[in-house]
Amino acid sequence: VRKRAGHACLNCRKRKIRCDVSLHGPPCTNCRLDDEKCEVSKRKRRQWRMQVHGESLTDDGHVSRRQSPDTNLSPADEHMGKTSSPNRHGNEHEANGEVASERIKGLQTDTPTTAKAGPDEDPFKIDIPTAWHGEFLDRPWKGLPTLYYSSYVTYAYYPFLSLSNLPLLPTHDICFLEVQGCLHVPCRPLLTEFMRQYFLHLHPILPILNEGDFWDAYFQNPNSRIPNQKVSLLLFQSMLFACCNFISHETINSLGLSNMREARATFYRRAKLLFDLEAESSSVAISQAALLLASWGITSCRLIHKPYIPWLSIAIQYAKDAEADRYEAFGDDVEHQAMLKRLWWCCIIRDHMLSLNLRRDIQITRRHFDFGHSSTLGVPDMANETHRSKVHEPAVKIQLARILQLLVELCILLTEALESMFPVEDGFSRSETRLEDGASIQNCKIALERWHSEAKARFPQLRESFANHQEGQHDSVVLFTTVLKMYYYSSKIVLTHYKLLQLTAESADPVLDDLLVLNDNRLELQNAALGTTGCLEKLLQLRLARWLPISAINCTALPLLLNIIDVEILSQRPPENHARRLKLKRHCLYILTKAMETYRQHYEGVDWVSDTIQSIVGCVRIEHARTALRPGAGHPRRGTDINEFLKVLMSRPFLYLRIAFILDVSLRTGRVPKDQALPKLLRNVLT
Repeated sequence: VRKRAGHACLNCRKRKIRCDVSLHGPPCTNCRLDDEKCEVSKRKRRQWRMQVHGESLTDDGHVSRRQSPDTNLSPADEHMGKTSSPNRHGNEHEANGEVASERIKGLQTDTPTTAKAGPDEDPFKIDIPTAWHGEFLDRPWKGLPTLYYSSYVTYAYYPFLSLSNLPLLPTHDICFLEVQGCLHVPCRPLLTEFMRQYFLHLHPILPILNEGDFWDAYFQNPNSRIPNQKVSLLLFQSMLFACCNFISHETINSLGLSNMREARATFYRRAKLLFDLEAESSSVAISQAALLLASWGITSCRLIHKPYIPWLSIAIQYAKDAEADRYEAFGDDVEHQAMLKRLWWCCIIRDHMLSLNLRRDIQITRRHFDFGHSSTLGVPDMANETHRSKVHEPAVKIQLARILQLLVELCILLTEALESMFPVEDGFSRSETRLEDGASIQNCKIALERWHSEAKARFPQLRESFANHQEGQHDSVVLFTTVLKMYYYSSKIVLTHYKLLQLTAESADPVLDDLLVLNDNRLELQNAALGTTGCLEKLLQLRLARWLPISAINCTALPLLLNIIDVEILSQRPPENHARRLKLKRHCLYILTKAMETYRQHYEGVDWVSDTIQSIVGCVRIEHARTALRPGAGHPRRGTDINEFLKVLMSRPFLYLRIAFILDVSLRTGRVPKDQALPKLLRNVLT
């Protein structure tokens, strides 16, 4: 156990890190590595008297509040007013805010080393609770050796970053954010790589910021359209979280992190702490940050045994508080209107795509927003940043804007279906009342095919990318058109499942007409599964699969499940009859498995999804051994021609639907559902 140093130099004392000047003499290791002047002065020790009320600290640095944030105020401040609005601090404890401003004055200068201290005075003299002193202040950030401190700088080093509520925070909250790394960001060379990857791989389909305006602020362009533009540190830490899985291993390691999944967890925790401690007051910034944090999914929370945080609901709530849903009412302020329009349509995109991939109802419905008569986000809205990008040529930016417009159109046409298509909410209690929506589902299927045809007709380059890769086509265009295609196939699967649920509810014993419909739906599911596999095969061949968003995991889950089952079924049949089909299925299984291995390197929760799929396969294996899936067992007439699991639809549609809905509910809730959580017509199907 390392002993605590008896003395520390002024630099280490200011940064609250361990100093070895008393062991080796000046300069200490930290000052020597940072090329700083190492000054040592004695100061009078004082007793720590401040106590923490209403807070507890977990091992991973999360703050668990037992009372409202205002319980952390000093007794003299407890009488000050409180507010529950998204401007969460308002003008409370004004006097305390002035004191806090003086105490953190050094944090708000352009350079982190300009603050000077007298020989007997700590430049950041902050009262720190005794409970924090031994556990947190005797080391830098949790798990981060001092060696990596040179890879970070305080956020105040960058003039474009701000944190609106910092002067109003209790001093011990500020200190906690400091020691947890929340007030630090990577140094400029590393940070630029982060930002490039963000605008390469996240911005095209979720443009919450104007890229041109951001780069103007980032590089302090004197001719910027918006002088002195600031970016919230909460939003910025969320951007680092959202893009860190696209960063090179060398950069990740230079930050003291071992892999990309650890990087995601680290940056997520920093952003979450800024949100938990109410360090930001801007509703727009909070909404933007929450949209990015929404990619920390349910399975991620299950892995670390933490409650799931509904970031999407938070994003929508704060967007409404900023009146983003009424963006057309701000016509007099063009810039403000454009920002609110981006924010609201990004909420819609995130809401609808999460609904599609997690199989849950949307939150922004036709009752909340007039989709038919409101201007949509599209190519004209992206024109302002077309020639100001630092990562794409103008021609590529135009193509990506068209892809974004296609995604928005897909969200709009799916709105009606997504409002009522998932009988997976509220424990399936509403499933029986929703089966009257068959006409709207059929209309949505027709609209989906029309959208697909028009997309290929209006944009020939998209049609080419939907098929085979063409020479000269930009990788980003190939990537995002393929992502769009995967969303199309996922939409087909969801619509077909709901149609099958309706059909099986109406007739327990299918007649001839129903069998024809069942066969049509089987072919649609087969086409969607093969199409998704083809998309992944192309991206793997082009080495683009590593850039896929986290939603690709859910798009891959069902095709992977079906192929695992098919390979097991075909492996038990005479090889001379099914050798060719078995070879094809094994090839598809190899592609899907390879894709999941790629996801595993970049995202958390992939192991859990794989284990869930294997658990479902185990149930099917038992059923296959006991009943009609094996020739000559149970129902020979129905089982003799089954050489793939989808053909079960023709004889036992309830069995297929039960398997599909178990997977859907597992992805939505982060756990395998019990029998009571399924619709009544799908219970007790596995006997």
